[in-house]
Amino acid sequence: MDSDRGEGQENKPRSRWLLVVRHDVGLAFRRPSLHGCVAFLAILAGLSSSLGLRDVAAAHQDYTRLLQQQVEAQLEPGSVMGWSTDARLRVARPPELGAALAKGIDASLPSYWDFSPSGVRWGPARPSARHLQAGIPLDFGLLVLTIGGLLAGMYGVDIVASARATGTLRAWLSLPVPRALVLSAKLTAAALVVAYAVLVAQLAALAGLLTGKPVGLDVSVAEMLSLVAPMAVPALLFLCFMMILGMSVGLLVPSDGGAHLSQIALWILTALLIPYLTSTAARIIVPVPARGSLEHAASEAFATRIHDAEYDLGALLASRVDGAADSRALATAVERHRAALDDEWTEAAGQARLEVERIEQAWWTERRRQTALARSLSWLSPGAMLLRGFETLAGTGPPLAETWDRAVEGYQRRLNRDLFDERPRVTIRLPAQAGGYWLRFDRRRAPKLHEVPQFQVPRHDRGQRSGTAAQHMAGLAVYLMVIVGVASRLFATRFIRPTD
Repeated sequence: MDSDRGEGQENKPRSRWLLVVRHDVGLAFRRPSLHGCVAFLAILAGLSSSLGLRDVAAAHQDYTRLLQQQVEAQLEPGSVMGWSTDARLRVARPPELGAALAKGIDASLPSYWDFSPSGVRWGPARPSARHLQAGIPLDFGLLVLTIGGLLAGMYGVDIVASARATGTLRAWLSLPVPRALVLSAKLTAAALVVAYAVLVAQLAALAGLLTGKPVGLDVSVAEMLSLVAPMAVPALLFLCFMMILGMSVGLLVPSDGGAHLSQIALWILTALLIPYLTSTAARIIVPVPARGSLEHAASEAFATRIHDAEYDLGALLASRVDGAADSRALATAVERHRAALDDEWTEAAGQARLEVERIEQAWWTERRRQTALARSLSWLSPGAMLLRGFETLAGTGPPLAETWDRAVEGYQRRLNRDLFDERPRVTIRLPAQAGGYWLRFDRRRAPKLHEVPQFQVPRHDRGQRSGTAAQHMAGLAVYLMVIVGVASRLFATRFIRPTD
């Protein structure tokens, strides 16, 4: 009997904890307002994902058009001379399916890249990406951040307000159970309600993807499910944070109206201001010139160097001509001194390349500093970390830009080595005292298109993507633990047992 009594005493705290959880969950699910808010969130989630998938389909049509243009250009006969931008070498970027849920930077990346002797030329962003949903940046990630964050915070305030008004919390605290047990039970119940909202919103987003799938877009249900499912983790962490933040505000502010207004102010700060001020602050602190200005500067510097190199070749040739500098003598001199002319051109092309690389390196250094600062500032806000986590899981975050930047710059270097800096034909300009003639110098046979290095489309590393997203989710977990500690402290000081 003593052992049975001991087991009963041990089970009492557990049973009371479950009793509090069942009570709060049942009370929440009996509220029509909860189901109304969840339904509202689900409708917006389904609508945003459906419209987002249509935008992805429009971007895919634009991508197909670019590929068709490239195929038509490649059908034109002729060798690749490497004098200027060649449409046959253009690289088009396919759209990301994840942009249907979290646009991220997919909307701002170039739709294609061209390659020239003076460096990479960025194409414009896709028109469909610039005009997504009538210019409103609405996607599933932003929806969870704004509407979901507001509803979760208000629900947290209502939990405390209801407990204060009905006296249920004091009734629970009057029982001989640890205060921490009561708090953990109420937090668990609230987290279950938030999980219910996240599940419904995700199912609605998946339904929006399935019903909004345009004809011709080859996307399987498994791909859609694998895209939607991982986003439950950052969504749940962030909404739990906002819900417990609302509970903390409700404990701190005795007036229900004041608590709701305070929570709205914190929501504006957390979900609206700080996430977007981080990138703005990074652009102000570390300004980066427009890409067009870089390309213009590189083109001017390269053209100047090459123009000087052509005259240097002419001066070298004029010094080697025997007798009058007529066409026959010049042609003979070119063949006789081919090695010297080739060495002179190689050295001049190398100097021009160093000048272009110096200009590009300065631009990339500032861009990387700006990106690193924006990434560091994003840790100041759980809302910013939610967006970064969503974008990374969707494949539209900073790793997407980094992957394409590495692939494009690597391809430009290969073209520099095999084509642009070793161009088959160069121009020789003789000085005025030598007649001012210009003639061509065929250094080697011009390659055909199939002999030019081909671009390898970069493959996204899902493991790296998950690892980067895990960092943001870990940051959200830290914020969640901090706010749980704050709520526990307020709970211990604001509510006192009647017997105390």
